[in-house]
Amino acid sequence: MSELHVSGLCRSFRNGAAEIHAVRNLDLRVPAGSFTVIVGTSGCGKTTLLRLVAGLEKPDSGVIIFDEPGGAESGGGTSNAKPRFGFMFQDARLLPWLTVQANLRLAFPEKGGPETAAEIDAVLRLVGLENWKDAYPRRLSGGMAQRVALARALCRKPRVLLLDEPFGALDAFTRSRLRRDLDELWRALGITVILVTHDIEEAVYLAGRVIHMKDGYISGETEIPLPRPRQYHSPEFQELCRKIEDEMCIAP
Repeated sequence: MSELHVSGLCRSFRNGAAEIHAVRNLDLRVPAGSFTVIVGTSGCGKTTLLRLVAGLEKPDSGVIIFDEPGGAESGGGTSNAKPRFGFMFQDARLLPWLTVQANLRLAFPEKGGPETAAEIDAVLRLVGLENWKDAYPRRLSGGMAQRVALARALCRKPRVLLLDEPFGALDAFTRSRLRRDLDELWRALGITVILVTHDIEEAVYLAGRVIHMKDGYISGETEIPLPRPRQYHSPEFQELCRKIEDEMCIAP
């Protein structure tokens, strides 16, 4: 497991003549094995932060440290070795001409043969798609495609799993089911998870701690002490949702 420390992180973009400060002098600590959710409106910088942590983008300044044996530090536009990541995007990004099994095989470029096939079968069982390994993406529902994307992220046996609004485009029923499945997977695997979302109910259902993000900085945080699995309609759950919404609305 990996503990994340972020200090003084900044990232800006040019939009014509304007400079957009996506992440502003941001500090963050994510304990090893925790489930942390970053919540905020569209454009608040949460996806940029996730991509910086993953090394998909380079910071203008600041430091990202993973506190573990073999961990690494990156900053000032440089990037060294990091712990194994799994990254799940907003859409599944499956190659339509490959089967589910072949899409997952791409996560094992250095392997092949029976060992890889066994690992793929194991991860498909984790996400409940063991009977769909020979299907092509066109045969999958949106929820099933996202399960394949989650399986692909898990194929690398990540120490850190990063999720960028993975359920936002799904219908309410499928979204609720996948949240429950993700919660069960996290408890079974014990890895560090960071999810970004604009959905406060999703944040409260999944998180041990919710980070509030606004205009590129962290405006607050809320601990979620509720037992798992959580009940959406319980008074305690709804009170936490209202608390986060109220605090984000009044944040400067």
